[in-house]
Amino acid sequence: MIYPYTATLHGVMAILCLASLTHLFRRKKYAASETVRAWFNWFLLFFLYNLILAVPLVILEKLDLRSGIFYNVALAFLALAVWQAFNIAIQIGITDEKRRKAFSFLFIAGASLAVLLHFAFPEIPTGTPNGKWVLWYSSQPISLSYTFFMFVAGWTFAWVHFKGMTYLSSPLLRLRSLAFALGAFVLPFSAFYYFGAQKLQHIYLGFSFSIIGLIFFALGNMTIGVVKTGRES
Repeated sequence: MIYPYTATLHGVMAILCLASLTHLFRRKKYAASETVRAWFNWFLLFFLYNLILAVPLVILEKLDLRSGIFYNVALAFLALAVWQAFNIAIQIGITDEKRRKAFSFLFIAGASLAVLLHFAFPEIPTGTPNGKWVLWYSSQPISLSYTFFMFVAGWTFAWVHFKGMTYLSSPLLRLRSLAFALGAFVLPFSAFYYFGAQKLQHIYLGFSFSIIGLIFFALGNMTIGVVKTGRES
């Protein structure tokens, strides 16, 4: 294994996503729910994103162009995951179907262009001097074009859930909505600091925001969901 800290933390985040996937898969009586299927797809894509970033650090002996391609592929899966979250948000927040389709198309078209820019201008990732962390991509303009869509999706999702809390009568449902909103608000900061990180402090901030955001989502999907299901039964 090379750059073990990066590989390990992406593995930890993949495990968090896998835990949420397992919980959703076990909720068989909700399996037909469109919302549950959407959440399942989101966590599956985010799981694949983290797994793909960890794989080259486990199987390769050094960073090369192949590890850069792994990074670009991981970004494509993350873009799909974020698009999924964005679609969930606009389905809740926008009633007009034509507007929903228009916003959804504009988002995926822009995010796809940002991913294609990474493939058009590939880079060989570099490592930190201590040999523990990976600096995946150095082009700030291209990285920022990608993270812009992370903020659009995350904050749209957060706004919809913050607003929706006022219409929920159950304290458990309000807490669940709050957990989702906080997770969606925090995660874009992870992308901002991590993608195109230039120094070690950026990596620390990126992983910190990512883990905090995933914990909020896991709390909303598992802990509060389990309590709610138990009370209903």
